[in-house]
Amino acid sequence: MSTRCSYFSSDDWNQRLNRYVSKAWDLETFLHESPQHTADSALIDDLAAELDVDQQTVATRPIGQILEAQPVILETTLDEVRQVWQAKQDDLPEQCPHPVRKEHDAFCLCHSDPERRHEDVREWLLDTIHTTGRKNCFVGARLNGLDFTNAHIQATDNQPLDFRYADVRGPVTCANATFSRDVLFKGADLGVDTTPRQSEEDPTFGNHFVDFVGEIDFMGARFERAADFKFVTFGGKARVNSAVFDGPAMFNYAHFRDQADFMAATCNGKTDFSKSQFDGDAFLNGTYNGAAIFNYATFDGDVDIWSTTFQRKAEFWAVNIGGQLNAQYAEFNAETRFTEATFGGHTTFEQAVFDGPVYFKRVAATSSIDLQKAEISDGTISLPDANSPCYDLRYATVGDVLLEAPPDKYDDLFEYFYIKRTVFDGFEFADYTSALRPDWELHTNNVPQATCTEPITTDTTEGLADLEATYLKAKTGATDVGHNKAASEFFFHEMQARRRQHGSQIWHADTIGNQIRAALNWTSNTLLGVTSGYGERPRRVVGTSMFVVGFFAALYWGLAMYADQADASGIEYLLLSIQSFITFILGDVPQQPTFGLELVTAVQGFIGAFLIALLVFTLTRSVHR
Repeated sequence: MSTRCSYFSSDDWNQRLNRYVSKAWDLETFLHESPQHTADSALIDDLAAELDVDQQTVATRPIGQILEAQPVILETTLDEVRQVWQAKQDDLPEQCPHPVRKEHDAFCLCHSDPERRHEDVREWLLDTIHTTGRKNCFVGARLNGLDFTNAHIQATDNQPLDFRYADVRGPVTCANATFSRDVLFKGADLGVDTTPRQSEEDPTFGNHFVDFVGEIDFMGARFERAADFKFVTFGGKARVNSAVFDGPAMFNYAHFRDQADFMAATCNGKTDFSKSQFDGDAFLNGTYNGAAIFNYATFDGDVDIWSTTFQRKAEFWAVNIGGQLNAQYAEFNAETRFTEATFGGHTTFEQAVFDGPVYFKRVAATSSIDLQKAEISDGTISLPDANSPCYDLRYATVGDVLLEAPPDKYDDLFEYFYIKRTVFDGFEFADYTSALRPDWELHTNNVPQATCTEPITTDTTEGLADLEATYLKAKTGATDVGHNKAASEFFFHEMQARRRQHGSQIWHADTIGNQIRAALNWTSNTLLGVTSGYGERPRRVVGTSMFVVGFFAALYWGLAMYADQADASGIEYLLLSIQSFITFILGDVPQQPTFGLELVTAVQGFIGAFLIALLVFTLTRSVHR
């Protein structure tokens, strides 16, 4: 009789692999790898029609779900799928290295039925792990729990600690453990009891009855080399607080059925959560010194990455977050991508810092993307074709950021950005001249989406102060990048907001003195605006000058009539008005001028000199612009 464990030639092992393959392989992968299926597209079309979904959805569904729903169309069994998968694997053990548990037993201690086992598996595991050779292979282990609390799993050779496809039905307790070798948990079920039940009242998952019975605790653990948790199911709460991953940490396709807590974790190598599923809240706020990848991950609950540091690239491509995303105070020091991300709840990056380029492309959201007080040095914000969210840039610093929109939205591009006291540091206004014309307004949000409902309030003194400061900062930003036209238009809006402030203060000032002061300020601002457009509109100076000449010509005529000097023609008074305006009179004035006429002439000369100087200033300024 053999003394070696025969688990890898047993039906139990085949069933374990069936369960893994049913969720790890999707339909498209199986059809691509199976030598018996060549008409992939036709088969996918048939299945899509039967299941009433689109082809892309059915192609990416796990093969186990397809076999449950439509086994006849596919004409295969899960055993056949597993055999195709097995033929592609070159790293599955053919023989277990451990002796049988007892004489006449078929399996070793870690592969025997945990319901019938009473030995202390923890001590056996630790003793076995620290031997050399392949004794640290525990692929497919079946355990009631796993306890490496405070243990130091040292590297006596180059072999990994291998728990691939293991079933741990109870809690996993590895708090403050140190793993000095590669750790492989690929395909394992941790804290999940997959023992079949007979009662119809038991909860089910797929073809298997499942109880979530154990929490997973890696709090304070240290992984000095690679940690492979791909395709792992975490049945209970996963506590990875303050853990340290010195090598790559791979959580691709992992399924967290409860809360996932990585708070204060440090990942020094690449961290990959691509296509992982989080059923509960996810606390992922830590330090990522290597690349952090969350592409196609799905979060049903809230996600916290506040105060998180991403030293290298962070990718959230096509991520789907059903709850809230809290990224306050996060630091993104390299390229960051949220392309085609979906946000189902409140999304905030308030006071986040993007030192590298950030890409918000074709993002879908049910509320505005909160970037208040954030620092965005570079990147792209691209609006989708439909249901575009607004981006809240209040008090933010915006650098060389490219804004994109579909052609039908481009004229309203800035309506999708909530701008209030926003600092523009290197933003190229020249690229958006056509979107800003003719009004050059930044503070409105006149789009129908419910996510854009907070424009600057302009009916209060405080709101008007915000409006003035907004255009002041925009003018400064435009000037810094040499876009004088934008600077001119923003200055015009700034001065208009200031005039409206003075008007508001006339009625709301606390003292008579302040009201008088506000009235004087309003008058001077209004005159400057009307006569010259605050130095930005030369045509207004010309028009004002023509009005002054005509007005004083009529006034001269009236004064002359009062003095019984009716022999002068209107043309003469017009000529006199023009000469008085430029303070250069040729010929005689009307006979016997009165004191009033002389006074009016002097006043017109003063006004004319002022308007001529103003015209020179505005012309020079406009040429410079």
